Amino acid sequence: MTEVGEGAPHAQDLERTPFEILNGDYSVELRKKDGLVVTWKRDGRIIPVTWRSIQDYEGNTDIPRGFIQSARTLGLQVVEVGAGLAEFIPELALHQERRPIVIEPIDYRRLIDMLSEASSHELIDSDRALVSQVVKRARIYADPRLVRLYPVGIEKIKRYKELRGIADVVIDVVGGLIYTGEMGKWREYIDYLLKDDPPGKFYHSYHPS
Repeated sequence: MTEVGEGAPHAQDLERTPFEILNGDYSVELRKKDGLVVTWKRDGRIIPVTWRSIQDYEGNTDIPRGFIQSARTLGLQVVEVGAGLAEFIPELALHQERRPIVIEPIDYRRLIDMLSEASSHELIDSDRALVSQVVKRARIYADPRLVRLYPVGIEKIKRYKELRGIADVVIDVVGGLIYTGEMGKWREYIDYLLKDDPPGKFYHSYHPS
């Protein structure tokens, strides 16, 4: 008999039926303990595709609380690097006339197909709600009427002259740094995006110790 405590499975974990969907370098997996896990293999590295909430952004980065409302009111040009499936850009895109810009090389169309397939599996209610939520977000990221998507890593943005000095605000919750792996170059690319006059703002989650 297993006692409830640290290391013991939660009831919902016991109810989960694990599965994995593979499509090229992408994986959508349901694990007993971890739940939904989405990854992408790029240049020999396994990169997690995350779906952080706005509250997580405001709590774990230097983004000020309530910033999304300010961005809407002021009509700011927001650029997010390595957005994954986070909530911030979809929420902004649905309530602001100016389309946000996303620098993200993941294949949203492929993820939509894979996550839609995942929804056909037997899922507990919380997992089904999460899958539905991230599919909706992926559809917004992939919709050119709502988001200006540049499907490249940050290291390639200088190919796009129209991006130079375009951003009132750049957001990077470590996504860009994951792709470049080089702090000096990463900051150079961020500065390429930011406006000079008045200077754009950079909100991020990287705080070296």
